[in-house]
Amino acid sequence: MSQLPRHAVLPLPHLHTATLAIALRGGSRYEERDEAGLTHFLEHMIFRGAGERAGLPELMEAFERVGGEPEAYTSEDAITLVLELDPARLREGAELLADVLLRPTFSEIEAERALILEERLERVDAEGHPADLEDLAMGLAFAGHPLSRSILGRKSTIESVTAADLHRWRERLVQRENVALAVAGPLEPAAAAEQLAPLAGLPSGAALSLQPPLPPPSGPRTTFHRAEGPQTELRLCFRAPGERDPAFPALCVLVDLLDGGPTSRLPRQLVDAGLAYNARAELVALPDGGLVALELAVAHRKVGEALETLRSLLAGLTEGVEAGELERAALRRGHRERLERDDARNQAEWAARRLLYDLDPDPTAARAAEGGVSAEVIAELAATVFAPQHLSVAGICSRPATRRAVKGALANW
Repeated sequence: MSQLPRHAVLPLPHLHTATLAIALRGGSRYEERDEAGLTHFLEHMIFRGAGERAGLPELMEAFERVGGEPEAYTSEDAITLVLELDPARLREGAELLADVLLRPTFSEIEAERALILEERLERVDAEGHPADLEDLAMGLAFAGHPLSRSILGRKSTIESVTAADLHRWRERLVQRENVALAVAGPLEPAAAAEQLAPLAGLPSGAALSLQPPLPPPSGPRTTFHRAEGPQTELRLCFRAPGERDPAFPALCVLVDLLDGGPTSRLPRQLVDAGLAYNARAELVALPDGGLVALELAVAHRKVGEALETLRSLLAGLTEGVEAGELERAALRRGHRERLERDDARNQAEWAARRLLYDLDPDPTAARAAEGGVSAEVIAELAATVFAPQHLSVAGICSRPATRRAVKGALANW
């Protein structure tokens, strides 16, 4: 008897729409060099016809009958499909997504290839060299690992992908153990699971392996893309624990202290103080590791002062966090949790991702773990994460003097 992939039903009885999210392991993490970009190309083609609905217009008409326009996106280690729909038509939505995964037609590949090549132009310079800050930062932080490659792949690969390539790659990804799904909304769990039955027809294959392991950190390291502009853009990345690590809840709190709201450290000490136009923190979370990424947009003449302020700010976290700061972070998390309870899409996507890597899909449990983090644990974690050997810095700046200022500031760390 066919079985569903790993799945979760998240009842949100106060809502009027539901969201079905399907996550598959994929992306640059799992691609060989000559396969780089295949997951992203597949994402673009996934709704270009399926089953008897051979083209995009016919398939979109069918989706409109059950809910909104379906979406797909690629990250470094997954491809995710999302459909917001009428809860009463969950089975029809599941049938359509099963068709998309199992019987795609991949029509009009040349039209989609042209779009992907246009998308790539946003991330390279006139000579075709990487010019996207996030791509530069990932390439440096995970140098030599598949994660260092852009999810879009190389121009030559994009130009040579065929429908046969996409079918082979889809067959590798669409295996029961390589897939997880979650549905959130005004649903009763047992009844909803029955409505998902069309997705039980996936082949009973294994999940893609997380090998090779992440490379050890070897910072501090820097790389710069030379481009004219009124500001210096920097992305400082610190290697950090992954989603499977017991320290991950504390890491989430640590990032919240940096940039969880208007009273957190980055906006208060850099933006409000007039040192940076933009300063934000992002957690790049992977099962076996991650990055705390700090992104700055700074006037060239303020780079040295901004980086020294940032160094002091991070050092302050290793020395201790006051009770009032932790209390404000807890209030922000509580507010976000209430917002999440009103957002079926957020809940479904998060749970599908968690299930994909054998993690607890219950958001309440995750928030409870974050609530138990103490100031002492935060200080210890900050001292580990913000060590120089964990640091890599990518920048976009045309001025040699500014690049020297960045390197000079980092030498003090």
